[in-house]
Amino acid sequence: MFEKKCLQYLYINMNHWILASLDPIITHTPCILYDSKYDKILCENTTLKISKLLNIDHLNYMYANVMQQSNQSQCGLFVIAYVVDIAFNLNVEKLRYVVYKMRQHLRNCLNAKYITSFPKI
Repeated sequence: MFEKKCLQYLYINMNHWILASLDPIITHTPCILYDSKYDKILCENTTLKISKLLNIDHLNYMYANVMQQSNQSQCGLFVIAYVVDIAFNLNVEKLRYVVYKMRQHLRNCLNAKYITSFPKI
């Protein structure tokens, strides 16, 4: 079992990235899912993967109200932005990213070997 907040990115349905977050210190809290293409459908296979990964039999799930992607190819970029901003203790539900700057920002961070929060409005 994890002793600190766990963030795990997951590749689901062979075409989409999401982020799962669980705080095992606070009992009975749901696993929070950050999904930039939220369609209210969480397949049973995904919940089983998350439960197995976290070694927890029964989990409740809840979706975070995060900014949504505008096309079919941004989900991985959004997941990286969510992870970074959660690590910086920012509330990603209140953030609105400047989407056209996100890829270049990630390139710059990787080239500099130093990650910073993604550009926001």
